[in-house]
Order: sequence, then structure tokens, then C-alpha cells
Amino acid sequence: LQRAVANYHIDNDELDHLVKMMGMPKKYVRERVEFGKKILSSIPGIIGTRYGHRFGTITKEVFKNGSSVLRTTGYESHRPIDGIITAFIPPNDPAEVSFLLGHIVMYGGTAIVKPSISEPYFSIKIAQLLTQAGYPKGALSVVHWDTRDESRNAVRSELIRRSSHRIIMGGKKTADLLLKEIDDQGRCVEEHYSTGKNCIFSSGHSKAIVTEGCDVEQVADLLVKGAYEWTLDCITTKTVFVVGDQKAELINSIKKRLDEKLMHLGDPLTEDCEIGYIENAERIVRTIQGVVDFKSATLHYGKLESVNKRCIPFLMETNQLHSTLLQQELPYTLTIVPVSHVDEAIAAVNQTSQMLDDGMTMAVSLFSPHPTLESFYASSPDTARKLLGMRCHLLMYNKPSTMLNMYLRHQDTMLTEFLTQPLSINHD
Repeated sequence: LQRAVANYHIDNDELDHLVKMMGMPKKYVRERVEFGKKILSSIPGIIGTRYGHRFGTITKEVFKNGSSVLRTTGYESHRPIDGIITAFIPPNDPAEVSFLLGHIVMYGGTAIVKPSISEPYFSIKIAQLLTQAGYPKGALSVVHWDTRDESRNAVRSELIRRSSHRIIMGGKKTADLLLKEIDDQGRCVEEHYSTGKNCIFSSGHSKAIVTEGCDVEQVADLLVKGAYEWTLDCITTKTVFVVGDQKAELINSIKKRLDEKLMHLGDPLTEDCEIGYIENAERIVRTIQGVVDFKSATLHYGKLESVNKRCIPFLMETNQLHSTLLQQELPYTLTIVPVSHVDEAIAAVNQTSQMLDDGMTMAVSLFSPHPTLESFYASSPDTARKLLGMRCHLLMYNKPSTMLNMYLRHQDTMLTEFLTQPLSINHD
């Protein structure tokens, strides 16, 4: 991994390719690519911190007190799984490839990766980097095809059948397409949920809660960063619950920042562009137009027309938790939901999360005037406990939802538990 990191270089042509395939502005594509490099370099430390490293393997010491002396009484080790791992990667973030392949290499797995039709190149590049750095040739394979070509369904099915472990990034709908064989009448004739182990990364619909007494200007900066910079990711902020009477001030602050972004509407291949291309821009505009026409939402910012496959960033407001705006992942769209108190916001997060496929929101950013979660807890312990019980995988405190700490879990499943087999070593 460290040798791969040393050779991890992205030239300008490769950056331009990623911009063209993903549509995101060059400056933000570069940020995500560099984040992928950081992930690769961090994975050994992440595993070592969480699980330990002994005897050249992923192993942690188990301690026990005896005769007033803390001593090692055994070890918990992790050994590679048998079988082939298949992984299916969406096109929404080049850093995901480093996350996935870096963990597989750390555990010594054999993997076949099927990237999205929209962006196969980066998966090939990272697999090649790791192979050139010393990982066994053939242990990391990348295959790709046009998923719209139904003649390739047999290849997909064979890939699923031959693998013992599958990693699917994209949620339950994607998993159903991959793991269920459907006939012409729409009946499931064969399923593969039970023929192997499946790790399904899903959710999305990340949210924010703005409590009373916040620095509105600072919160506006962080919300714009979380909602409008990398709009494709499952950790991109889509909804913000605003407590109390600070809604108008926050809306005005966000609008000022969106005005600044519109001054940089140029070519995404240039360094100063702030707004990228979206393939389904017209559909997004129609969706926004529909909720405005039916008076189920208010448009605070944006134009109800697409401009060269772009959406002028939308800032919406609704008080309907069942709104399309809260159920769909619309790029370049942030929806404000006013609430009277924090408990109402927490209840709304839980209610809207239960509507998702796995019943969980990916991330919730909590913006509070208290500098730390400890001080928030000291001030309002009952509310803090409710926050810690929210239906979300990640709670970001005074940070945008896109600022991941790689040392923490992303979802309920750690790849270590999925891609290794435990071994207990007892020498007490």
C-alpha cells in the first residue's frame, strides 16, 4: 500500500478524463482523487488502531488483570477469507476505489471489480498501482461492460455465482438487480442473497440540523460545502432542519454564497469552475418545477431551466416530510425544513430515515453553538442522548457531512469483519 501511495500520481489528462466522465468541476475532482490517496496511505494505520498488528497479521492483544498486573492472555487475529470477492462500484466518487481495493489488499483477498459504465478507468489505475507495488498478479481484476447491454446479463450472473463474497455499493435496488434473476414475467427465478455473503453499502439522503444560537454565517459556509461542492455522493447534504427563527437569515446567507458560485459557471475543465454538468439536469428541473407548481415547496434560489446540462443550484423549502425533495437524491439541491425545536428535528430525521431502503440516513451534521459534543451533552443531556440514538450511520458535529474521518466506520459493516475470518489465540 505504501509503495502504491508513493507512485500515486494523477496527471492533467487523467484529471480531465475524470471531469468529462463525472461532470464535477476539476478542482473538486482533484480533491476527491487526493482523498483517495490519503485513504490508501491511512488504511494500515486504521486497521492497526482498530484491530492491532502482531506477527505480521491483523492481530490485537487481549488483556486481563491478574494479581494486580495487566498482562496479555491471548490474541484475536484475522486471516483472509477463502473464495473470490466481487465488488460493484458506482461512478459517484473516485475515492471509493481506493477505499475498497486498499482494504482488500490489506486483508490479502482475491477480487474482481466491476466499476460503473460511466467510469472504469480509475478502478483499472488503482488496481494496476497496487499490482505494480507488489500485490500478486491476477489477484485484482477489473472487468467492465455496458450494463445497458442485456446480452451481458449472463456474464454478470456468472460473476455473482462464482464469488463467495460480494460488495455492492449502491443500495438495495442495485443489490436486487445483481442478486436476483428475473424472468420475462417479472418473477424471481433465482436469488443469490443466500448463496454467499453480501456487504451492501446504501443509504444516502444525508441531512443537517441547525440548532438555535449558531453562528449563521459559519453554518452557511459549511452547508454550502456539504451540499454544493461534491453533489454526487451519498454523504452530500440534501436536507437541513432549521430550528427556531434563524431560517430567514440562513437562507439569505446561503443565497449570497450561491451568487458567488454562479460567478464561476465556466468550463468544468478549468480550475475556477464551481458548478459541473449533470446528465439528468432536465429531469431535476422538472421535479423542482412540479413541487413548486403544486405549492408543496418554495423555491428560494435557482432557475427553472437547465443550462447546457447544468442545474443552477437550487435552494428549496418545504414542511412536508413526504416530499419528493426528501425522498430523492437531487444534485445541486438543498432543502430547508423549518422546525420549532431540536427534538422535532430528531423525530423528523428518524421518520424520513425509515422511508429509506435500509431505514437509515447516511450522515447527519449537527450544527450547535457548543464547541464540542461533550459541552452540548453537559448543557442538554436528554437531547444529546436522543441525538446519539438517531437513525443515521454518521453524526458529524459542527462539520459538513462530506468531511469523513476514515478511522471511523462508514456504515454498520466493517470490511474487516466481512473480508476476514476470526482466529482466537489463547495462551493463558
